[in-house]
Amino acid sequence: MDAQGTTSYWLATAERPRFPPLEGDLRTDVAIVGAGIAGCTAAYQLAREGVRVALLDRQQPGSAETGRTTAHLTAVVDTRLRDLVRIHGADAAREAWRGGAFAIDLVERIAREERIACGFARLPGYLYGTYDEDPRILAEDAVYARRFGFEAEDVQPDALPFDAKVALRFPGQAKFHPLRYLDGLLGAMARDGAVVHGGSEVTEVRSDAAGELPVEVRTRQGATVRARWLLATSNVPFLDRVRMHTKLHPYRSYVIGARVPPGTLEDALYWSTYEPGQTFGSYHYTRVERTPGEEDLVLHGGEDHKVGQEEHPLAAWDRLAAHLREQLGVPVQVEHRWSGQIIENTDGLPYIGRNPGGPERELLATAFSGNGMTFGTLAGWMLAERVLERRTVWDAMLDPSRKQVGSIREFVGENLDLLQSWAGRLVPTSEAPGLGAIAPGDGAVLTTRRGKVAVSRDAEGTLQACSATCTHLGCTVGWNAAEKSWDCPCHGSRFAPDGKVLNGPAVEGLERIDIGELRPARAPPRRT
Repeated sequence: MDAQGTTSYWLATAERPRFPPLEGDLRTDVAIVGAGIAGCTAAYQLAREGVRVALLDRQQPGSAETGRTTAHLTAVVDTRLRDLVRIHGADAAREAWRGGAFAIDLVERIAREERIACGFARLPGYLYGTYDEDPRILAEDAVYARRFGFEAEDVQPDALPFDAKVALRFPGQAKFHPLRYLDGLLGAMARDGAVVHGGSEVTEVRSDAAGELPVEVRTRQGATVRARWLLATSNVPFLDRVRMHTKLHPYRSYVIGARVPPGTLEDALYWSTYEPGQTFGSYHYTRVERTPGEEDLVLHGGEDHKVGQEEHPLAAWDRLAAHLREQLGVPVQVEHRWSGQIIENTDGLPYIGRNPGGPERELLATAFSGNGMTFGTLAGWMLAERVLERRTVWDAMLDPSRKQVGSIREFVGENLDLLQSWAGRLVPTSEAPGLGAIAPGDGAVLTTRRGKVAVSRDAEGTLQACSATCTHLGCTVGWNAAEKSWDCPCHGSRFAPDGKVLNGPAVEGLERIDIGELRPARAPPRRT
């Protein structure tokens, strides 16, 4: 089991190298914070060019969201192509898809050149629609895709194993084992001189206006890295408290790994549309892992919801298993289950480039939506190119400072959660259970003389308590029964039961509270 509560198929099937914490001060050219697909791609590219690189991660490389994906490699952006055209224009929409295709080619080239045994394989991707509007919408997507030079083949919906009203086939997509690929990158960058440190939680970044090494990165262990450039490639940026986070919308997405009879599914990528105007919970995505001599393993995901806003997350896996069993019509044996954090953007495209309002040499990459492996790869390459003073065709369209051209109604709707959570923090909610009502493996926010306190009980029955106030902007956290964590509904920060940070943007953990100090709050007097 990893630090987030569950173990993904990738984490269970990869022999992971471990990297020690940074213990002493370090001087380098580029400090990279976040050793997922984006950070490792950037570090690999820079080290190949002779640039000195220090790569830091709060946990271990790949143990966060890159290890919790389903590893689709697809040029087809999650936002419908017709919507990208409407929001950004035809040229930008075309280049967004070309960016995904470029990223797939880059993974393929690196895996071949570095001889990384990561199971990279080209295969088709199927986009299918299940709602009444989808035939019209996907017909528009197909027209644009062909106009932009991409193959988009009409498929009879009943040819797919999933209920659909319309389907498109996109040849030339790909899959891989993300952690075996990452481990190959880590070995190659170490060969080229990069240094990697796990267990190195960054708590502060300072950038001076002058000096040869203007960036100072400090870790919780007390070590300092001085560098010419900073690349923030964690799931969400930590460089400011508010500015970027009004553009970022965190969701949890769930995955099962289930055994099915061999050949039940074509070896392909599958993903559905989601119901217009509804949550992403109606969205599903699927791929296959073939194991010689065994039943196939189907990775089936979806059931998305905003972080901290689902009371019964454990039921998501049951719904996924039931949906897969119903659609395939075969026995389904679940062997793996996990969830991951997806960061949605406001206008359909990720943010890659200079930190808004920050110095020239502070760069970030975030909000890859459901295209984490392709946009993460593209982001790593783009940030490396920026350090090397080479521009790319995607710089302007993916600039984090770009004007938000998405629907203002959608923007307000997403950020309304923040206002509601703040209101919940200030106005007492319904009576919470007492300590005795918290079962092993469960947690609850209690109203006490210390204020709102997040209390959980581990499998052995031991209670732990922390402040229920998120250290990012003060919202109240809620218990995630699936991952055994405290999740913030405002900007997606997540904390372990002992208060340690699992996901940013929070930098500081929840304040620990002695269980012995807890007493119920005095009940308000009754009105007569």
